[in-house]
Amino acid sequence: MLHKKQTTLLTVLLSFILLFTSAFSGNTADAATKTRKFKTELGVVTLKGIPKKIVTLSMAGTDAVLTLGVKPVGYTISNSNSTPVYLKNKLKGVQSVGTLSAPSLERITALKPDLIIIDQDYEFHKAILSKLQKISPVVGFRANSYKESMSQLMTLGDIMGKKAQAKAFVNSFDSELNKSKAKLKDKNIDVLGFFVNKSGINVWQDNSFSGTIFTALKANYAYKERGGEYSDFQTVNLEKILSIDPDLIVAYVDPGKSDLKDVSKNPIWPKLKAVKNKHVVQVNRDLWSRSRGPLAAKLIVKEATSILSRY
Repeated sequence: MLHKKQTTLLTVLLSFILLFTSAFSGNTADAATKTRKFKTELGVVTLKGIPKKIVTLSMAGTDAVLTLGVKPVGYTISNSNSTPVYLKNKLKGVQSVGTLSAPSLERITALKPDLIIIDQDYEFHKAILSKLQKISPVVGFRANSYKESMSQLMTLGDIMGKKAQAKAFVNSFDSELNKSKAKLKDKNIDVLGFFVNKSGINVWQDNSFSGTIFTALKANYAYKERGGEYSDFQTVNLEKILSIDPDLIVAYVDPGKSDLKDVSKNPIWPKLKAVKNKHVVQVNRDLWSRSRGPLAAKLIVKEATSILSRY
C-alpha cells in the first residue's frame, strides 16, 4: 500500500513538472513563431518570431542589444570613425555598416537582418527610413532620460524574447542608483554639463540624459530653461554660464581632442567659480552624451557618483 502511494505521488509530481515545463517551453516556442505587434517610437511594428539578426544604426541601440547579451550582426561606428571604448570589447568580430550619419544600405542588405534599430530623431536615419523598411522591420530608440532608456530596454527585451534579462538589468540599475543616492545624501552642489562643437557651447538641460542622472543623485542640475531648437540642450555663450555660475562644470569631450582650448581663452572663463576652484571635470562624450543606452546609464551613475563625492 505504501509503495502504491509513493508511486502515485511520484506520478503526480512528474506530471506537474512536465506540465510546467511544457507551458514554459510553449510560451517560448509561441514567441519564436507567432506574429507579434509592438508599439514603438516609429509606430506599431509587426514582427514574425524573435529577431536573431539585428543591425543597430545608433549607439543607444547597440548598447541596448549588448545589454541583453546579444551581439548585433552589424552596427555603425561614430562619425569620428571610432567605436565607444566601453562597447569595443563586446563588439569584437561584429561588422561595421558605416558611420552613424552614413550607414551603407548595401552592407545592411547583405547581412539580411530581421530587425534594424535606428535613432528615429536623427535626420540621417529619417532620410533613409523608407529604404531601411524595405530590408526589414525597423524600430527606433532614442532616450532623452535614463528612465526612458530603461523603459525602452524593457520593450526591446520583449521584442527579443529577453524580458527576464531586461528586468534583471533594470532592477540592478535601480539598486545601484539607490546605493549611490545614499552615499551622496548630504550633497548640495550646482552642476552644469556642456559640450563644444562648431555651433559653440551647448549646455545640457536638466531633462537631458545625464541631467536626469545628476538630478537623481541629488545634485542641483543648474540649467532648467527650455525653448531651444533641441529638446534637451541649448547653445549659449559664456556670459550665460557666468550668470548661472555653477559649483561644478562637467565638460563632455572627445578623447584626444582639445575641445576646451578656445573656450578657456575667453576672458570670462577664469571668472567662473568652478574654474577658480578647479572644479572642472572632463568626461568622455561618447559615453556621456552620444550613447544614451542602459549600459551607458549604469557607467555614468558610477562615474557621476565618484565625481560628486570629490566636491
